[in-house]
Amino acid sequence: MAQLRTKSGRIRFQCEAWTLACALMIAALGCAPSGPDGRVDVSGTVTLDGEKMGGGDIVFMPVESGVATDAAQIANGAFQGRVLPGQKKVVIRWEREHPTKTMPGPDPNTTTPLRVQVIPQKYNDETELTADITGPTSSLDFALEGALPLD
Repeated sequence: MAQLRTKSGRIRFQCEAWTLACALMIAALGCAPSGPDGRVDVSGTVTLDGEKMGGGDIVFMPVESGVATDAAQIANGAFQGRVLPGQKKVVIRWEREHPTKTMPGPDPNTTTPLRVQVIPQKYNDETELTADITGPTSSLDFALEGALPLD
């Protein structure tokens, strides 16, 4: 209360200090991870032999143990999701229906189309892809080559 008795110099200093403190808190929050769980927004594109992938999944597997794996769906060559920051191995999968082969269906005397992986193993089971997630990003782009035939 003694501060209120002084003239504008003391009050003005207090206002400037509070303004600075608020600005620093807002800046710190802007630099923090997007969510309470620490995950950040990521998005990007995936092409296969120069064409947008029509579907599939992208998985961000942590290099260090004890960290959760995150994933997103790929649609029309694009994905977006939330990922914990850190070094990641990236796994991309896309299964498509075989045009002629089938497998037994859920009911007797029925069949369903056989689904076949069209992404080479070097992008999934034996992935060579990596990503360093340091914060929100919209530029994770993966250009895959060597689509596997459906036969």
